[in-house]
Amino acid sequence: MKCWIMISVIALVSCGCTRNAAKEEASVNIEWHEATYGLEEYKEMQPGRPILALFVSDWDLTGQIHRKVFEDETSMEILKGSRFLCIWYDCTEPDSLGMRELKRLKQLALPVTVFVDGSSAEDRFIDTPVNNEKIYDLLRNLRIVAEQVAASDR
Repeated sequence: MKCWIMISVIALVSCGCTRNAAKEEASVNIEWHEATYGLEEYKEMQPGRPILALFVSDWDLTGQIHRKVFEDETSMEILKGSRFLCIWYDCTEPDSLGMRELKRLKQLALPVTVFVDGSSAEDRFIDTPVNNEKIYDLLRNLRIVAEQVAASDR
């Protein structure tokens, strides 16, 4: 039992998922992390922090392309300095956390992108474009929304 608790604490700290992280200034660099918790748990651990979640699988080529674009240098530059928690859910296996979350969210097709702006409990499902430039535009718009929400909370 103690081992699992320690592993959970290490996982939380390594992905920046402590309750205090939402209050700290965001680091300059954004990193994507494989999800280890459900979306609701992330919302509880970091209230007010915008979340960008990508649901992909090894067998979904479109999702793999989206993931590469979301993680590329241009995307990272767009999100640099923001407070986004960027997580991806692996939906390759039918009993995976990602598939359980997809079912809970009542989403059936991959890839799925979910945006939580930090101000409401409502999840926004995004129809992710296929074109790289449109994905970059999407990220710019999500960042603007998240910054507006953060400014209104001050």
